This record gives sequence, C-alpha cells and structure tokens, in this order.
Amino acid sequence: LSGGLAAWHLYAYMLLVGVGFAVGVSARRAVYADAVGSTLLLNALALDLLGFEIVRIAAPTLVGVVVALWGVPAAFAGQLALYLAVFLALLPVRAKRHDIRRVTQQSPLHNLSEGLRYAAGHSTVAANLLLSLVVFLTGPDIFFFVLPVYVRDTLHLGAEGVGLLGSASAMGGIAGGLVASAAGQQYRKGALLPLALGAMALSMLGLGAGNWLVGALVCAFGMGGCLVAFRALNEASIQQAIDPAFRGRV
Repeated sequence: LSGGLAAWHLYAYMLLVGVGFAVGVSARRAVYADAVGSTLLLNALALDLLGFEIVRIAAPTLVGVVVALWGVPAAFAGQLALYLAVFLALLPVRAKRHDIRRVTQQSPLHNLSEGLRYAAGHSTVAANLLLSLVVFLTGPDIFFFVLPVYVRDTLHLGAEGVGLLGSASAMGGIAGGLVASAAGQQYRKGALLPLALGAMALSMLGLGAGNWLVGALVCAFGMGGCLVAFRALNEASIQQAIDPAFRGRV
C-alpha cells in the first residue's frame, strides 16, 4: 500500500501463504469430519473443492478489474479484507472436543512421526495417501505449471489460450465435484476412485497428443472434473477411515 513493494516481499508473502494453506486445509478437513459426520462428509469435501473451482473462474476477472481501476495495492488490500472476513466468520465455529492432552504433551516432530507410523500401518489410509501423492507428482497439478509453455508451443496461442484452458478445467472441476457428491452416496468410493484416475489419465493423454484448441478444451474440462472428483473421494475415504485423534495429522 505504501508503494515500496520489493521482490523479497513477494517471496515472504508466498511462503506465508503456503504455510497457511497447508495448515488450514488439514484443520478444515478435520473440522468437516467432526461437524457433518461420515454420511455427509463427501458432500462437505466436494462443496469445499467446488468453492475453490468457482474462485478459480471468478477471481482472475475480479482482480483484473480491481488492478485496472485502482492498481495492485488495492488488490492486495481487498485480499486482506477477505481474509479478515473469513477469520471473523470462523470465530463462532466450535469443533467437536477430543482428548488432545497426549498430543500436546509431545513435540511437533514426535506427533508428525506418530501420524506417519499410523498411516503406514493402516492399509486403507496408506493406499489412499499413496494414490494422492502419485496424482500430485504426475497429474494435472504438474501440468498446470507448464500450461503456458504448452499453450505457446502446441496450440500456438498466448495468454488467451491459458485463460481458456484454465477456465475449462475449473468448470470441469465444478461438474466433477457435483458428480462425486452424487455418485459417492450410491456407489463404493473404492470403485469410483479407479474410474476417476483412469478418466484423468485419458484426459491428460488426449491433451498432450492433440494440437486442436477445441479438443484441448474438452480434455481440460475432463481433467479438471476427474481431479476434483478424485480428491473428494480420496479425502473422504481417508477421513472416514482414520481415528479422530489423528485427524489433522493424516
């Protein structure tokens, strides 16, 4: 706001955002599991992911308008105001109480290692965590990092191509969250997870093999939808399987 923005400010800001995101996501999902119970847990997780996809579509447009009219400092000020509003909205939330004395009496490193040992000894949790790691390292998240290069070298487009594919992926994510929420109440999550993974892989193969914009948009839509469906099903499977004492650590 003072106009003295330097590069290190951005690095520090992104570091804090990353730490806050990691802690916030873990805490939020643990609260969901306690607040809604196992029956509605998948719906709650899908709704959380849906909100993220909606923001992916709306936020760039909104921020672009704010920057054009009032500049970058106004955009950061608006973000700060939104964080404050969320903080105030969370104050009345009361999560279910658990006996955490054994956890708080140990060091953070000990609690982390205990969570890892618990996950490794629980077949359902370990399998789902492994799947999540594989998807993170090889799936759409990695592709989005190289999306500008793909758009430039394969589709021969500029920023408009990046925006179109990003929006298609976000719209697919909204559809995928709705499908996962509905189908997860009727079919076993263990049967739906391989379907989501297979469809995600096919979408990524189609995206990498073609150089046609319409085909790329269709594949991006499918990739985003399958990714959100997978995340909702995967996280619901983990949260329903673990001991409540390990929520937030696993």
